[in-house]
Amino acid sequence: MAIEPRNVEDRLSRLEALTAILVAYENNFVDPESEELVYRLLRRSFRDGLEEDDFLWRRLFEQRRKFGASARDRLRSIEGAVEQMRGAQAEAARVVNQQASIKQRLDVAIDKTARLGKQQAELGQSVTANQHEAHSFLALLSMGLNLAEVKTPRLLPVRVYLRDDNSLETANVAKQVERLLSAFGFAVADDFPAESGSWWKKWFAKTTDVMTQPEVYERLQKIERALEMSALLKPQAEIDRNQAEAVQALLDGIKDQVHATVQVGSILVLKTTNANEKSIVHVRQLSQKQLIAIENAPELLQSPGKALELLGEACRVPELPGLSTGGTADP
Repeated sequence: MAIEPRNVEDRLSRLEALTAILVAYENNFVDPESEELVYRLLRRSFRDGLEEDDFLWRRLFEQRRKFGASARDRLRSIEGAVEQMRGAQAEAARVVNQQASIKQRLDVAIDKTARLGKQQAELGQSVTANQHEAHSFLALLSMGLNLAEVKTPRLLPVRVYLRDDNSLETANVAKQVERLLSAFGFAVADDFPAESGSWWKKWFAKTTDVMTQPEVYERLQKIERALEMSALLKPQAEIDRNQAEAVQALLDGIKDQVHATVQVGSILVLKTTNANEKSIVHVRQLSQKQLIAIENAPELLQSPGKALELLGEACRVPELPGLSTGGTADP
């Protein structure tokens, strides 16, 4: 039986419309609210015969709607699960980072605890040693022995005053003071915090071996002689090279200071600026009377000009070349 062209054309038109609608539903291009409009367009495209299949078409729409709704629900469920997984992954990453941070802080705390433990042990040993030395000294006093002739650890006061509190310069001077002490057989026993504004720093130095009082005095004389020879730019054959370098480094450390004071036991180094704005360095071996005056008023060292006035004008070292600086002397 031959197929009429009109029927073939209608059928192709219907097939195209149906294919378009199925594709639209498959890709969620048609929402439930638009279905009635689609149905009316479908009726117009099919022109004839749609009434006969009306029940079939509506069943088709209904099934597609259910399938589309179900697919959308599954898709949303999957998207929700993916979001939950991403959230869980982000939370896991946050927990891992937090654990790493905690571990890092714990490692720092463990290291700090170990260092504190070591410092505490060293401090305990130092306290024990100092206690033994103090008791030994008191025992010598109790027995009425001549302490000057007994070999025992000896302590010296060490003080430094710098008018200008420049952190780089003060750190260098502190380093050079300790270097000087080490070069002449002393070690820092106590290190006290510096007072700021101008720089006022105090230490106690201790001999690295037991000595009599005359031996300490002889060692201090070596420091005095080294300071004088270094300041006057004289040959230093009498001085150990290490000691000479330590002395020169200390003098270089205070060269940019307008006023400075360094006391190592009975040795006093004073740097002042005269009325002509030229710096002068003085090196002095203090007498017992002068030492007592300083111990009674250590703040005197914070004013080099007044210290010179009190201790007398006799200076071991004249004006030094190459040390001219600006500023005025203390009043």
